[in-house]
Amino acid sequence: MLPRPLAVVAVAAIVVAIALPEPTDQFAWVFAGPLFAAYALQGFASLHALSRGLPMRPLLLIALYGCCAIRAQWTLPLIALVGLIDAAANLRARAAAARRSKFESCDHTGPKERTMEVILLERVGKLGHMGDTVRVKDGYARNFLLPSGKALRATEANKKKFESNAPCWKRATSR
Repeated sequence: MLPRPLAVVAVAAIVVAIALPEPTDQFAWVFAGPLFAAYALQGFASLHALSRGLPMRPLLLIALYGCCAIRAQWTLPLIALVGLIDAAANLRARAAAARRSKFESCDHTGPKERTMEVILLERVGKLGHMGDTVRVKDGYARNFLLPSGKALRATEANKKKFESNAPCWKRATSR
């Protein structure tokens, strides 16, 4: 993100470039041109960030780039203006904070924090012995323990079923 004081310099350079007579305005455009390009790029970044999560985002961005290709003399100054506004009002950071607060207000945890309680049907190294109820990562339970028959989900029904069959399980494993 470009610093805020640079926005004032960019606007001042463009105003001076427009106001000066013919030969001296070229010096002002030497400073205004690169700043204009930088703020246009920042405007594109802002529009990408602000459109994140919209259902028609790809179509919107294709239309934006198409307008820039066809009518650059009108769209690029507007996009540079969005970049200037972003530098002044910090639009991208505000949009990211709004997305973060929306995500944090959800009831579910992130995918790395999801866990599941399982009842072990046999000894599993570094996890526990048969009959232990342990909490493991969701993927470990779904991809290894449950399909291989080493565990059951720790639902009330499975707990009752396991407790009622516990003597049978212990006899079968003690042989």
